[in-house]
Amino acid sequence: MLCKIIFQPYGTKVEIQEGKTVLEAAREAGIHIPVYCGGGKTCGKCRIKAVEGYFEKHQVRSSMGHLSPLTQEERKQFSKEELASGYRLACAAEIGGDMVVEIPAESQIQPQIILEDGKGKEISVKPAVKMYYLELDKASLSDKRDDLTRVKDSLLTYKEVDGNPSIDICALRDLPAAIRKGGWKITIYILYGRKIIGVAPGRAEKTYGAAIDVGTTTVVAYLCDLNSGRTLQTGSFMNPQVRYGDDVISRISYCMTNPDGAGILRDILMKQLNDTLQDMASSQGIQTSEICEAVMVFNTVMESIALGIVPDALGVSPFVSPAAEALDIPARDLGIRIMPGGNVHCLPSEAGFVGADNVAVLIAEEPYKQDKMQLIIDIGTNSEICLGNREKLYSTSCATGPALEGAQIKCGMRAAKGAIEAVKIHPVTLEPRLKIIGEETGQAVPAGICGSGILDAVAQMASTGIIEPDGRFSSRVNSRRVRTDEKGKREYVLYFRQTPSEHDIVVTMADVRAVQLAKAALYAGAKTLMMQCGIARVDEVVLAGAFGNFIDRENALNLGLFPDCAYKNITVSGNAAGVGARMALLSTEKRAEAKTVAGMVEFVDTASEAGFSKRFTQAMFIPHKSDIFTANKPVEFPCPGIHSPEGNTGTPEYPYKDPAGLLEKEGDFISGSLLHSIILQNSRDNLPEGLLDLPGPFSVLGCLVSPVSLYGFGRKHGELLDRALNLIAGEIASYAKKAVENGIKIISYSDPAGVMGLAGESFYRKFSGSANRRFFKEMEPFLKESVIHLCGKTSYSMEKAGFMLARPFRTDGARDYMEILFEEAEKHGVKFIGHACINNSIQPVPVLYRMELL
Repeated sequence: MLCKIIFQPYGTKVEIQEGKTVLEAAREAGIHIPVYCGGGKTCGKCRIKAVEGYFEKHQVRSSMGHLSPLTQEERKQFSKEELASGYRLACAAEIGGDMVVEIPAESQIQPQIILEDGKGKEISVKPAVKMYYLELDKASLSDKRDDLTRVKDSLLTYKEVDGNPSIDICALRDLPAAIRKGGWKITIYILYGRKIIGVAPGRAEKTYGAAIDVGTTTVVAYLCDLNSGRTLQTGSFMNPQVRYGDDVISRISYCMTNPDGAGILRDILMKQLNDTLQDMASSQGIQTSEICEAVMVFNTVMESIALGIVPDALGVSPFVSPAAEALDIPARDLGIRIMPGGNVHCLPSEAGFVGADNVAVLIAEEPYKQDKMQLIIDIGTNSEICLGNREKLYSTSCATGPALEGAQIKCGMRAAKGAIEAVKIHPVTLEPRLKIIGEETGQAVPAGICGSGILDAVAQMASTGIIEPDGRFSSRVNSRRVRTDEKGKREYVLYFRQTPSEHDIVVTMADVRAVQLAKAALYAGAKTLMMQCGIARVDEVVLAGAFGNFIDRENALNLGLFPDCAYKNITVSGNAAGVGARMALLSTEKRAEAKTVAGMVEFVDTASEAGFSKRFTQAMFIPHKSDIFTANKPVEFPCPGIHSPEGNTGTPEYPYKDPAGLLEKEGDFISGSLLHSIILQNSRDNLPEGLLDLPGPFSVLGCLVSPVSLYGFGRKHGELLDRALNLIAGEIASYAKKAVENGIKIISYSDPAGVMGLAGESFYRKFSGSANRRFFKEMEPFLKESVIHLCGKTSYSMEKAGFMLARPFRTDGARDYMEILFEEAEKHGVKFIGHACINNSIQPVPVLYRMELL
């Protein structure tokens, strides 16, 4: 039985066989509904609403009963209120009668923000297709040469043209008429100097080409003048294949489970591409038949589908692509409507899912021409990473999933009008400040959150202490923004609905976990490549693609999306794949580079890489379980402190002028009474009961001999200085242990004379920082009912040196820092607290930093 389905608010009507799903009906009607999972009933994005009632205009009586019973998946996805209102999943609801189906705002696919621009480098224009103007001798009884021979003979004057070029059949068919129409004057288009692919009567003025970047989600095309190298027009569109699944795995599954699935996906892509090429050509007053070549770049799955190949081999290990080499294919064979004999050049690919698009990024960025280690990341559903320099290049792909594109997120959506694209959370009030796509034109109400927005939100939730480093919601948070849903799960509310037609925009625990999984895959992939290269840090990070163009670098680093790097060395390249495609269109030298680079890159399969699982697990923490992120932290904590920078507050002159005279003494040079005296000298007056001021080893030593002289002494007599500092650290620890036994709750610890800002990184790691670490290590087991506060300058130095890791955690923010320290000592949960000033009794302290020894 055929059932009549009306889709609102479009008013589109379609008839479809009973038993088909609402999603199948929507596809039949040409209506896009988001199906990130490809119809697998897992993403929950194909939300539709069954409407009750009789609609006279359409002669349709619609009822929720005309759809199949609710599935378990639907009961999990919707609240009781939503189910009562008629909400269903389009992929799960099977049709059993006439229906009016409403597509709610969150399921209406808006035009996506597509990144078309990219930063390119200057190149010499040397296109693969060149045109030659010929004035031929007119045929006569004395000159009966055939038309093709006549053309070839005239081409002999051009040394770059092969002496006997072949000719495309379409060009041959057009040749006789073109010669005579042009009065024996003709323009010949030749590919690589070896093949005639097109002809035109008379003298043609320009040669045109197209560069096409086919992404899983979006497609961008560029119309170029092959003579000047200028980009004349740019066109873009959402890949129409998204209605059959958002990621490559969904597309592979569709191709494998549906008769002619690959053909269906190929045809809808080529139709939209041809329409776009037509629009671009018309805008320049030319015909698409004047476009003589196209260069296409894509990942290996998109390439297979574009070539009409079922990508089943890419769906199973070892993930083998049909062809990795560069291809030249007649455009008509692919259904691309340009010059009938025109050429389509596909750049070479690397391995697995890393395709020609990544090679295009490489020839655009040219890491193989520089010495610095460059990490290039193209973030998407299937992210691609390349690391290297002129010496070596490694690449891999990471299944980051669609979370970073707004999928797998409860309120997620694409980067379209109404999407929250940026989030800033106030550290005290926890109120968010949102940036919404389209707000400058009146779109003030958010419809959901896109990839850059969810990344911002999770990073901000971590830095403000709403969630713990492991991703769990903190039990310390008391805010109207953090609530428990009807299933008992915690969530953070970005936006409270203002009208019944709206819905709250929230970030759930499942959303946080999805982002953690995505960022862990990306980070672990980058770390794997770093290990292959044998490096601990990268010199530069390049963010390619649309997502990289819109993310906030600070939030990305705070989240741990990629390894630590100074902000000034993180650059955005825009649509680098599109730039690379244009370069290959305009220059055969770049095509040669692409071939060389594709062979130079070593693909690393993370799935079989030893240690990847451990790296992935560690990267699940925000920002990381053990890696430090200090490239953008100042060396010194931004507070004036209370100690003399020289470390000597009570003695006008140092007892020892020469460090050697002190440190070369046999036995212990620091007695208990002397240490006690120095501690009293460095202590503040009128300390609260239960608090002890304690100087660090270098500052204690700096009360006996000038710290400036110690810096020079350490370079020549490192072993002596190291022994002395460790001896002092042990004495300070013994002193602190007795203080804890006698009821001290807070030890305020600082080592101002030896901080990294004064000593330098190398000296600090080797001497003063190492001694501090020994003190903390010895004290850790004894801090059961006490806590050590590290002066901000000391904690900053310890973190930058890699001795400690700072983890944010939430306080109520209503009391001063001293009160909070005493409370934390009573809770017995935190042993070291840093990145703060103990003298702060004015400003609220909503977030503290738990320092962990590494």
